[in-house]
This record gives sequence, structure tokens and C-alpha cells, in this order.
Amino acid sequence: MIDAVISSEIVIKSKNCEQLKKLLDLELKRKEYKRSKAEVIIENNLIVIKIYAKDIIALKATNNMIISILELIFKIYETYGIEYQLTFTQMLKPLKLEKKKFERIRNCAISAYLRTKEQMLRPYVGVEDMLENLSKDYKLAILTDAPREQAHQRLEFCKLKNYFSAIGTFHDTNIYKPGVEPFRKILTQLEVEPKQAIMIGDNPSRDIRGATLAGMRTCFAKYGHNFGDDGTKAEFEVKNPTDIIDIVRKI
Repeated sequence: MIDAVISSEIVIKSKNCEQLKKLLDLELKRKEYKRSKAEVIIENNLIVIKIYAKDIIALKATNNMIISILELIFKIYETYGIEYQLTFTQMLKPLKLEKKKFERIRNCAISAYLRTKEQMLRPYVGVEDMLENLSKDYKLAILTDAPREQAHQRLEFCKLKNYFSAIGTFHDTNIYKPGVEPFRKILTQLEVEPKQAIMIGDNPSRDIRGATLAGMRTCFAKYGHNFGDDGTKAEFEVKNPTDIIDIVRKI
């Protein structure tokens, strides 16, 4: 039980432990503690004050729950991909909640997620400079597992959409990476052969593996999220977006 957990313990040396204990007991009775309680005992000729604080313990318990939930969310991302659209549904399923409760909790989570993502959505430092440089001489494309509407919204929000000749999303093939169909589709849109294209991605198991299967050249973006490391190796690696310029212009 939560009341049985000690959140704090104070030890006091005293020549007259019995008398001090009586004074402390009176003081504790005089005050009311709504979310915590304390007791005074004598151990080995020492006064020991044990404090059982519900609010402190509850906070620690809540923090542990949040960490566990985050671990579960990232496990779902690693299994189904960062653009998986049923993450919160998958997370809540094992709880077997009543339908209305399930939908309320899920919808609150989705709303909070979308609000926060919009506030934090920014391109990596150097991305715009890299796109500005390469778009003058090369056809650029985006290939994402995100739904079509979300992909276009993100690019518009970051003011990057005009740099791309093609935008490939999940809804173009209804197949997630590393399936080769999305890669072949984007190559067709760009009107290039696989060996004429290079895929730059931060997910080895989806971006790099899929591009390799499609016959494309590959570059691992180490500055990204780096989910799904299944051991698939890329032809090149970059630590920041501007490094891509030299690689593309050399091959």
C-alpha cells in the first residue's frame, strides 16, 4: 500500500529520547496532514521520524508510469514505423477499456500529440541550405510512410514543399517501406533509373533496406531519429544535412 512506503526519514540524537518523543507526538497531533503522515519512534537510543508522504510517492509512481508508457510507445514505433497511425490505439488495447472511455483517452492523447508536434515541427539545421543548393541541379523527392494529407501539411508548415518535384506517401501504394513498391513509384514519378537516384534516410530497416532492394544508392542520415537499426548498411553516412551536398555532387 502507498501509505506503507517511507518517503523520508529523519534521525535525531538526544540525551532524553522519551521526552523528545512526547513533544514530537504532541506536535504531530496538533497539525493535520491531509496527504501525508508521520510517526516518531525510538531506535537504539535515537529519535527516528518516519514520514509517509502520499504526494511525493504518487509523483514518483506517476513518473515511473510515464517512463513505462514512453517505452511502450517507442516499442510500437520500432515495430510498425514512426508514421504508424494507430500507436495510441495499440497502446490502449491491452487495457480492454469500455468503448467510450477508450475513445476519450485515445482522442485526448491524439489531440495533445498533434498540438505539441505542430509547435515543435522544424527542419533540422542545414536542411533548407542543402535543399536550396541541390534543387538547382537535381530533382528532389520525399518518400514517407505518412498519410498524404499529413505529409503535405508538414512540408507546407516547414515551407519546404516547393523544393520537391515529387512527394510519395503511404496512400500512393498503400504499402509501407521497406516494401519496394513505394520506391519504384517515386522513381517513376522522377523519371529516373534506380542507380541514378540516392535515398537519404534515418531508418536503416525501412529507408536504407527498401532503397537497396529497389536498386537505389543509399545514404544514412545519422542526424535523424535513427529508429529501426536492423544492421542494414548504407553506401554513405552523413552527420549533418549539409554533408549531403558533397556526396550527391561526387556520385
